[in-house]
Amino acid sequence: MKTTVTKPNILLVLAVLVLISYIWITNKRYEHTIDTKYKTEIDSLNRAISGYQQHQIILNKKISDKELVIKELDHEIDSAKQAIIQERKYYGEKIKNAGRYTPTELNSFFSERYN
Repeated sequence: MKTTVTKPNILLVLAVLVLISYIWITNKRYEHTIDTKYKTEIDSLNRAISGYQQHQIILNKKISDKELVIKELDHEIDSAKQAIIQERKYYGEKIKNAGRYTPTELNSFFSERYN
């Protein structure tokens, strides 16, 4: 198939080129309009996200501090539990032997324990 260069063919090619150019230019304008329309909104959202990220860092620091306090309190609770266990053992033995105490030893035991 051979195409000949005729006036209608040239006009057809020119019309297609004009149509393609028109579509390309209007598409660029539309993209530019979208870009400028949403750029401000995107920048605003990015600033908000940045603010939330900074706030999250502060909250994470507070959580970390609270976790450290909790660990310290857990350690104090464990130490108190151990002290209670030792006291129970110590006084448990003394109470078992309380039946063999003389009145003076009993008096000394109670005054020592409750003072």
